[in-house]
Amino acid sequence: MKAETKFTKSFKAKLDAIPDSVFIKIQMVALRGIPDYIGVVRGRFVALELKTETGKVDKLQDWWLGRLAGVGAYCAVVG
Repeated sequence: MKAETKFTKSFKAKLDAIPDSVFIKIQMVALRGIPDYIGVVRGRFVALELKTETGKVDKLQDWWLGRLAGVGAYCAVVG
């Protein structure tokens, strides 16, 4: 199993523990750059890109995070 896959599975438990929230794991290969998790926390849209220590955000991922943040979403790279 890839390091990023292991990290993603362990991170999901932490997301599930956040009160008043819901998160969806995005697995759409056809839509490159979309953040790994999207969700809502207490009414605020959240987009999270998960990376391991060796992972890097590519240009398209960076563009999507910036675009979403530009319309008021909370966006972060987590790793």
